[in-house]
Amino acid sequence: MPRLARLMLVLGAASAFPYSQSPITASPAIEKGALKCSVALFRGVELTNYNEIATAPYAVPDDDCFAGTLAVLELHGAINAGRQYDRYGALWLSGVELLRTTTPEPNNETAIAWAVERDVSDYATLLRTGGLNASLSIPNTVNAEYTGVLTMSANVSFYAKADVFGASAVLSVADPTLAPNPWNAMGVEGDGSVSGSVTLPFQDANRIVVDLYASGHSCDEFWYTNVPGAPTIPGLCGSGAYREFRLYVDGTLAGVAAPFPVVYTGGIDPYLWRPLTGILSFDVPAYRFDITPFAALFNDGKAHVIKADVVDANNASGVWYLDPVVLAWSAEAPAPLTGAVVFHEEHPLNITVTATNGSAGLSYATSGAHGVTVTGYVEGPMNPVVHTTVATSASIENVNVLVGATRQVTTATIASRAETSRRSWDNATTTTVSASEYPIAVDLNTPALPAGDLVIEAAVDYGRKRSFVDGDDVNLTWSNAMRARALLNESKTWEFGTGSTNETFYIVDGGVFCYARELGASDGSVTSDVVSAPFSCDFPEGLRFCVSDVCGSRVVDGAPTKAAAPTGPAKRYPAAPHALLATAPATRDPAKRRAAP
Repeated sequence: MPRLARLMLVLGAASAFPYSQSPITASPAIEKGALKCSVALFRGVELTNYNEIATAPYAVPDDDCFAGTLAVLELHGAINAGRQYDRYGALWLSGVELLRTTTPEPNNETAIAWAVERDVSDYATLLRTGGLNASLSIPNTVNAEYTGVLTMSANVSFYAKADVFGASAVLSVADPTLAPNPWNAMGVEGDGSVSGSVTLPFQDANRIVVDLYASGHSCDEFWYTNVPGAPTIPGLCGSGAYREFRLYVDGTLAGVAAPFPVVYTGGIDPYLWRPLTGILSFDVPAYRFDITPFAALFNDGKAHVIKADVVDANNASGVWYLDPVVLAWSAEAPAPLTGAVVFHEEHPLNITVTATNGSAGLSYATSGAHGVTVTGYVEGPMNPVVHTTVATSASIENVNVLVGATRQVTTATIASRAETSRRSWDNATTTTVSASEYPIAVDLNTPALPAGDLVIEAAVDYGRKRSFVDGDDVNLTWSNAMRARALLNESKTWEFGTGSTNETFYIVDGGVFCYARELGASDGSVTSDVVSAPFSCDFPEGLRFCVSDVCGSRVVDGAPTKAAAPTGPAKRYPAAPHALLATAPATRDPAKRRAAP
């Protein structure tokens, strides 16, 4: 059976690989100024137990570290030569999640190491709070068969950076570290959800967002390959190929988002991801929901319930781990800001599935969409009224074809969109639009063989294309795409595998490249690394690029900040239209520069 669920059971994603280099990705590093200070969270912690949770006190740095700084969480990992699964994990500070991650699989010749950076500047108010503990959980098992020991270190470093506007309050919705097992506390199956009550420490919030940390596992690790209903064929996972995150405020739908199909380093065929790791596999994205239309509700000083769930997560053997975090910005007003939600419209969830038994095989075509729009306002005696409208939507188009008894072909386009408009008392309006498109194609064949033998032939093409428009002077698009092919052949006594992967990461600003990198790898080694456009992206004050997304905010005290003048000319490379999975244009003019605004 060509089923990913079966592969997880038979192969176990825990093979002993031959030599491979340490993991690498094409994404740009975070741009940092001079290092001001660094605080160690963990140093050389060895994780060998499935239920182990490492904890350590957090030492707050001096106030000077927080003035004009960028806060970066830096995780460093290593695993010895041997055999081990890819493992999932998370890092919290006082119950507030700062990172959802997974680990690479080792090879059987040399140790490998990797590093993750995450911009946590929005969480700076938490980082300057004393008396907190950091927690790290990466469930791992070490025994005679699975010998890979995870050695982890982490620190928060502060780098010089102007125009960083962090949240005034950062609150965990349902602190999972209070439970004996945080993963059980975060686990969502079927109609389950994660929820908790939140009370803001001030009553003048003019911006509130929720970062939803989320990852799918077991039968929902490859949810886009699942068939409708309860599967009758052994090895298949069910509950269909539509998934969606929903966020609620006091029972009212506040936002929706489609999941990015993260492929972990043991996913589908482990030889696909050596050493080019899957997109965002080490920094699994947090999904940001803007719930500012509900700000007046939270400003009443009372507790309000935040709830998150997953549409159609009904697998008996699948689970999603959800952990919402609330970030709120204070207007520093002399009196509470009042207001109300004045408009709410849900575009009903509509999922259709069409089954066809044709010449190519049995196919399931799934189409689904959902959306919601909410408007609310806040005002105060010294703060003019500001209306905020947030419209979010999610859609998925998916086709799964079962070709004979051994092959499965999946093609899907997964999309999300979020638009936030702020209208001030004088009808001046600023609009921010963030759109995402995630195409994925998987062709998987597992020929029928005697018990104990396994062959996996896999081809994966997938990507993450995003755009960000903020007002009239920010229009950015970026795409991260991978094309991977692999063959694994193993028996009870030996294993052979081969794989090749290409990755591209392009950022286009105003029609010209401000970053372009192409990587190639074969059989565990990098074969090409071309940076045809070094990072040179410009942003107005308050915004910045952070590895895979735009971070920061231009909105302070309910009004847009002015755009900062550029500090100097930056190199620009002309961008021709190209498909997400295509290569970069062959010619570029390194002398071309965009005129300063």
